[in-house]
Amino acid sequence: MRNERWGLLGPESLESERRTRTLQLSAATRYFNDRAVPGLGGVWFGRQLLLATLGVVVAERAAEKGKKYSNIKVANAIEALACTLAYKNNQWKSDSRLAGRRKLQNKSEDLAFEKVSEDSHYVTQPMRMATVQALPALGFVSPQGQRFNDFEPTDEACEFISASCSALRPKNKEVTLHLAEWVCGGVDISENTLRNAISPCLPLPEKARRNLRNHLAGPNGTQEDVKRRQNLLAWMDALRANPSAAKLKPAVLDETHWHDIQAGSLFFKAQTLALEALDAVELGMGPKCSYVDATQKAQKQLQKLQQAAQAFLASGNQHSDAKRFCEECTNPNPTAVLKALVQRDGTGLREREDDIIRGPAFSGKLPPPPTDEDAPPSESNATDIPIPEGVSFRLRNFYLLNLDLHGELDAWLQRHKELENAA
Repeated sequence: MRNERWGLLGPESLESERRTRTLQLSAATRYFNDRAVPGLGGVWFGRQLLLATLGVVVAERAAEKGKKYSNIKVANAIEALACTLAYKNNQWKSDSRLAGRRKLQNKSEDLAFEKVSEDSHYVTQPMRMATVQALPALGFVSPQGQRFNDFEPTDEACEFISASCSALRPKNKEVTLHLAEWVCGGVDISENTLRNAISPCLPLPEKARRNLRNHLAGPNGTQEDVKRRQNLLAWMDALRANPSAAKLKPAVLDETHWHDIQAGSLFFKAQTLALEALDAVELGMGPKCSYVDATQKAQKQLQKLQQAAQAFLASGNQHSDAKRFCEECTNPNPTAVLKALVQRDGTGLREREDDIIRGPAFSGKLPPPPTDEDAPPSESNATDIPIPEGVSFRLRNFYLLNLDLHGELDAWLQRHKELENAA
């Protein structure tokens, strides 16, 4: 499933350091992901958005009480707290909606903000990172810049939080006020009530699901983006009713949107094969390797890459970075193709004169498939997601998000885990 994993490049990167081998294609990757599903980043279930929105709102409320902390610090702490409470409730069992199990298990007794907000307390890539594009796209924040720390909450953010949490009042207070007091160090958290309000493992209340669906369907964003998300919601509903329809062109998508999805799939395939060619060269390589020998080692991958790149060019898509990359890869001389890939790489492999040498991220072995049991289903072999093979990972995420909007995600995750265990 390498194409889904490599669809997470750039600011949407949620994977290991080895994924930083971008081949200078981060902009193209973001482009095709965003043309498939505009504005959603790496979001795949509703409470990701709730926790991140809470972070921005609670940071503002804490500042009003005299405690000025960055949005990131507060949001990371709330997410760590939410995961800790959920893990404690499920006896520390793995769940793809939770993060940091190993780290948090040894730190679950002292839940004071000053402890939970320490950089070393939680994971280095929290789920919040997947929401940076989605929060402004859905109207939950008014971005004063591109960074999470620059976000300011909107009235829509408060309405979403109210729809999600108003039925639960820890210590008879609104959730945002209770959390703001926690941030300010003046209150112990009400574990059970707060867990039910913020646990990533619980479905959003029906009112919150309706609220979120309304934001996904508009009106924020360009007219084209809004229309694409509306059509995608209709497509996902159709796939819920008839999963086999994934083999057919969806009637609810316009031709341009469908072309972008297909072109993105062809680009991701070429990108994946390029990485596999570099992996083949790197496998068992000594301090250096001639281009002649390296081309022989990667012969099969380079041949497939040339064919995949030609297929992308034949699609007629005009994205400049993707087109230039695929033109390089259709060079009839496989050594020239490999030379272009090494020059784009510079991390696992580098060029020195007429040889290939080891780069700073060289490993000499194939990257392992994703094995993190807490990884999102869209990053694993989730064959029960009825989405065309090879398309942007965001479409798989959107299918899961739509299940969550219908209150069906938890049951799907249970079935998915059963299928994985039986495999």
